[in-house]
Amino acid sequence: MTAHEAAPAHGARPSRPVQGDGPARTSAWRRALAADMRLNSETFAGTVILSVIALVLAVTVTDAMASIAPVWGVLAWYRYGRQDTASRTELWASLGMSRADRVHGRVALVALESALMVFVSAAGTALTVLSGHTPIMDDAVPTGWSLVGSLVASIAGSCAILVLAAIVLGRECTTRRPGISMFVLSILTYIGAAMIISLISMVVVLPLSLAVASAPVAAAAATWIGAIVSCVIALIGAVVLRRGVRQWIRELDSQDGGSAPSRPRKRRVDAGERTA
Repeated sequence: MTAHEAAPAHGARPSRPVQGDGPARTSAWRRALAADMRLNSETFAGTVILSVIALVLAVTVTDAMASIAPVWGVLAWYRYGRQDTASRTELWASLGMSRADRVHGRVALVALESALMVFVSAAGTALTVLSGHTPIMDDAVPTGWSLVGSLVASIAGSCAILVLAAIVLGRECTTRRPGISMFVLSILTYIGAAMIISLISMVVVLPLSLAVASAPVAAAAATWIGAIVSCVIALIGAVVLRRGVRQWIRELDSQDGGSAPSRPRKRRVDAGERTA
């Protein structure tokens, strides 16, 4: 094997499993996150700035911008994937990172930004209520347990949507540079995930609403049951996503293995024929 054949394609090191116990794995994920955040610092900083603006508007005017923060979180896969140019891949290799590190770093970075978006969405609603304004998704200002239930349901629902979006979008946006079609698919994924979660919650809550005569009690129960359903969906989705991440790494390995140039092998044959 020549040195040209031995070099990994796209300037990336071969993927390798993280050895060691739990702390060792955590340290590897942190290093990968730090590397990806370093390479995408401007994109992440833009998200932080938008989050601050959304919270300021929630206090002064409305929580409309904060309420659509999960949409921005769903688009994170596309936004960060667009930054994965050939030069960016070479930078990953220069940092001594493998393809597995690249995937781990991207998953961790998107998870961090998604958590920020969930916080902004819930905090925006809370700040709007504390400022005496009516949240954009409510007809009246919620108080007490009604507000708590609304926030919990919002957080759980956003988490479920973001996990489902990661399952649908993560592979395509991580193993290759996404095109504009992935932007459209990201929006459709958000809408579809929200509809699926709402439909499942409705099917679960409908028997309860028919059995309970008191409308306020039924509404409160529906809110909390909806939150529980969203949590279950998010947990199941997280298990599926974890297995998917391993598949993404294997796919990157297969892509790079299949793209290895064959010219050196042909030159060796020609040289042998000339020698003969």
